[in-house]
Amino acid sequence: MAANCSPVTSEAYPSAPALLRSMDKSRKRQYTQAHPGMEAAVTAVNHGTSIRMATERYHLPHTTLANKVNGKHGKKAGRPSTFTMEEEAEITEILVRCSKIGVL
Repeated sequence: MAANCSPVTSEAYPSAPALLRSMDKSRKRQYTQAHPGMEAAVTAVNHGTSIRMATERYHLPHTTLANKVNGKHGKKAGRPSTFTMEEEAEITEILVRCSKIGVL
């Protein structure tokens, strides 16, 4: 006996599209480009300015600056490199040589 499995549609369930959209969202950290005043604000805090004063002066979110000063989220975005810069240069050189003699 087959179950009655009808597709989820907006006619049958008006809130279904919104529900499905909210279920698809993953909670990954999004790294953006650094704020232009971030380094200046960190330097100011390291020289004695309070985080609250630095956030007002440089127009930064308090939590963002506090996390930067305290070293949380110091990790670079993305996967770590597989090869060092020297290894990449060596591989590139080998591939260029092989392509010149017609191996590739």
